[in-house]
Amino acid sequence: IAIVLLPFSWSLGNIAITYTGAGVLGAILAATVWLSRAKIVGFPRTHYDSRKFFSSGLTLIPSDLVNKVLQPSAALICLGFWSTETDAGLFAAAWRIAALVTFSLAPVNYFAAPKMAALWHEGDVVSLRKISQQATLLMIIVAAPMLIAIVLFPELIMSVFGDDFRIAAEILLVLAAAQVVNVVTGPVRSLLLMTGNEQDHRSASLAGGITILVGCFVLVPAYGGLGAAWSVAASL
Repeated sequence: IAIVLLPFSWSLGNIAITYTGAGVLGAILAATVWLSRAKIVGFPRTHYDSRKFFSSGLTLIPSDLVNKVLQPSAALICLGFWSTETDAGLFAAAWRIAALVTFSLAPVNYFAAPKMAALWHEGDVVSLRKISQQATLLMIIVAAPMLIAIVLFPELIMSVFGDDFRIAAEILLVLAAAQVVNVVTGPVRSLLLMTGNEQDHRSASLAGGITILVGCFVLVPAYGGLGAAWSVAASL
């Protein structure tokens, strides 16, 4: 709201400050609500094997390095090294738009994950399969309008950033197609993690990380932003 309403916010620096301020404000409000409603209790007097906790956590470190660091930034960094500022800007804008196709993944995973864990613990594989299918269907339904808009009007959507961005329509289509695969495969991350298959998740993530690096090294110098898009698509 501040970026839209306050005239001082239209410089790049002030937009960054406003964005950071909004994040800090959100964190303070969340902590305040949590402290006002949470019932703070002591640790239960039961034994918990912490080795399982740390073993699982260490397994997830390489997965998150790939998914949270390498996946969103590798292509952009490679474009900075081997292509032009224009290509980097076009790719970054298209990547942001394409990511809107999968915005349903996070909330669906948040509410599905604990249910998956409980059903797996109870050995109810039939219900686990059902909730996975329902979560996938919900993701597809939520993602469909944005996907249809991208397929039908890629140039118009990219023109939101300016007329010069229309030429990134093909990049947007490639990235959106990759995100479709991400959506239709459903809550695979939660399904693996909630059923004790962290190592499989790690292996899949590392395979994706290697793919995007190799793809960028090979395709970005020759094809610029489009090569970066194909690298990201292959990785996903």
